[in-house]
Amino acid sequence: MEGKVRKLSKDHIEGYRRLATRMTPGRISSAVKVMSPAQKIGIVSMGFGSLLHIDINTTPGLLNYYMLDHYDPDSSRLVLENMVITITKDTVHDILGLPNVGAF
Repeated sequence: MEGKVRKLSKDHIEGYRRLATRMTPGRISSAVKVMSPAQKIGIVSMGFGSLLHIDINTTPGLLNYYMLDHYDPDSSRLVLENMVITITKDTVHDILGLPNVGAF
C-alpha cells in the first residue's frame, strides 16, 4: 500500500468518516439496466417492482449523515427539527413502494 493514495468520492465530506454500504443506489440502477425482461417480470411479481425505477447513482453525503444522526433505533423514529417520523413497514412501503407484508 505504500505510495498509493486512497481516492475519495467527490461528495465525501471533510471531517466525516466514509459510510460503507453494500448496495448503493447506483449499483441497483446498474443491475436493473442489464436485467432481462423475464427477470424484471419476476421482480415485479414478488412485489419489488418499485426498485426497477430507482434511477440515481448516489445520495448526498451529508444527507446520509443527517439521517443517521437523527434516527433513534430504540423507537424506530426519525427525529427532525419540525417533526418526528415513526418508521414502520407501512412508512417504508409508502416511501419506497416495497411490500409491507411477508414472511417475517
